[in-house]
Amino acid sequence: MICLALLAPIMALPTLTPAAVASEQGTPCGIYKVSKNEVIAGVKFPKGSYQIYTYDIACNKVLGKKGILETFLKQKDKDPLPKPWRYESVTVGAQGFSRSGVGFRVQLIGSATTSGASPAGNTAPMSAGMKAALDNIAQFPKSKETPQALNYNYGPNAAKDMSNVIEKSAKATMEFFVDFYQETKPYPIFYGSDADLDWVIAEWRKYGYEAVGNELFEQAVSNARRRIGPTSIMIGSESRFPQTPMILLASKGALLRNNLQMNTIHHVVHGIQGRITGDKSLLAGCWGREGAAQFYAMAIMDRNFRTIGGSDYATERREQSKPILSYWTPKTNLLELSASQWLDKLNSVDGNRFGNQMYCNPDPEIGNFGYGSGALLYERLVGEYGHQKVMDWWYEIRSTSDWKVAFEKVFKLNVDDWYKQSAIPYLMKEYQAWK
Repeated sequence: MICLALLAPIMALPTLTPAAVASEQGTPCGIYKVSKNEVIAGVKFPKGSYQIYTYDIACNKVLGKKGILETFLKQKDKDPLPKPWRYESVTVGAQGFSRSGVGFRVQLIGSATTSGASPAGNTAPMSAGMKAALDNIAQFPKSKETPQALNYNYGPNAAKDMSNVIEKSAKATMEFFVDFYQETKPYPIFYGSDADLDWVIAEWRKYGYEAVGNELFEQAVSNARRRIGPTSIMIGSESRFPQTPMILLASKGALLRNNLQMNTIHHVVHGIQGRITGDKSLLAGCWGREGAAQFYAMAIMDRNFRTIGGSDYATERREQSKPILSYWTPKTNLLELSASQWLDKLNSVDGNRFGNQMYCNPDPEIGNFGYGSGALLYERLVGEYGHQKVMDWWYEIRSTSDWKVAFEKVFKLNVDDWYKQSAIPYLMKEYQAWK
């Protein structure tokens, strides 16, 4: 059970409702001080002071002796949250809890200690493989050069506080990759609300983005938006366009309930991978592309936690790389795969190739391993060979249309041999440890 001391609240709790004056990040309900490291539903919260914000729920429903938070605190450390509540690892600079469109955020604003390996409190176990990868990338960046500039394009309904998170996350990403093949032209980011579809179509046209393959860009975006739905997040990196620009359209509520830092960094990494591969990132393979964006997003978020928010590497990795992920791979339990089954999965993760375009296998039971499992493959690769070698691999894709050929040239090992000798044993070990 967590024992929290309530400090002077910003305003009296009984009078606070969602209609009260709210900050851009939600309705402020007061500051809690955690006197020691504590746990809710298996997630560690380091000692320190926490600002509590709510969205679409009254503060007096969350706080107080009969409040939702008190219910959570009375549970044992590993007890699951009462349904339908769920833990949100990243909610715009904080950890939080949500259900059915409402929730509250718990933002660390002051720590009782400055020691420890993880800036976010290292809220999940750190394996030797994780440490090896993070220790290597801790040596970067080495250059003192100014990183590639960012060109932000905001729609008429973009939320300023969300824009601030996007800018901090994108800036941190560019700073990390400053050592590698800089580009003088600024990297473009487009962000608007779910009401700004017409704006982003017009704005992209200014950059000369008229068509996506045989489909007009306007049709491509409009069709994708209709498939996703009017209140969901539409985010992506269009690798078929120069610089692999990032696009984000979403309501503020959707962003508050999703991993904005992780999503932003993920897609800026796609842009950087396009920069390094010479706009050939779609030839990097499924896990080579999506695993990279996942791994580096978690690592960059970890090292910049105190400035951009989010969560530490170990916690985010546990969330993003679950062995059973029902909404992505509902029929697959990675804990049950044999070494030969893993090899089959990894060798079928790429989709069909169309010229210079190759996406993940459209079957989610196969293609989506490129994300979570792909991040662990990068973790192993960086831990074994180092971040510099991975960047050399990306750059080598400029000179070949086959990512496996580039892989063997740089790492001096056939990718299947690496799978069998190193990657698959590592995946099996790490997923077993996840339990």
